[in-house]
Amino acid sequence: MSTQRSQPFQWRRDVRNWLSSVLQYQQQYGLSLRSAAQYSQQNVPVSALVEFVGRYVERRLAAWAVKSALREAAASLNFTLDNGTLDFLAELAVDSILATV
Repeated sequence: MSTQRSQPFQWRRDVRNWLSSVLQYQQQYGLSLRSAAQYSQQNVPVSALVEFVGRYVERRLAAWAVKSALREAAASLNFTLDNGTLDFLAELAVDSILATV
């Protein structure tokens, strides 16, 4: 699963890079955003803090942190994420993050 562990304070940048790669993959292969994200799921950057919160505190709080990073990433890429897609991407990312060993 996901093995790309972000350095502290660089995770949001890594989320932006991941979303950018998903968008490029989507355009390159004519896929839906959800399909492109699923294909790229193994590349979701791992934050030790998000991983800890998701495992030991509250998964919804981890999902909130991922949504926040995705919103910021989308805004910086001039891309609009609807709520349903944002929820999907956040859950996909949290699943990937929590699947790390």
